[in-house]
Amino acid sequence: MSYGQEFPEHFRKATTYSAKILAGARPADFPVEQPTRLEFVVNLKAAKSLGISLPPSLMISADETIDDISLVHRILLSLERGGRPPCL
Repeated sequence: MSYGQEFPEHFRKATTYSAKILAGARPADFPVEQPTRLEFVVNLKAAKSLGISLPPSLMISADETIDDISLVHRILLSLERGGRPPCL
């Protein structure tokens, strides 16, 4: 299980910071920012290999679940369909 920032949001902020730095801004002048949205991801494949059963309430609250399909394959499928990549 992981609880963290969405990667697309993280990359958008990184490009914004990069553009400001390239425009001459000082990084020391940037405010500290917190993520605006967090994702809860459950890795069913890992839980299964460890012999852990997860309650349905946990599965319902997950933003994403990782099962038998590889993460790289899921990212490629998502991008091919025009969607955003799943949380890594």
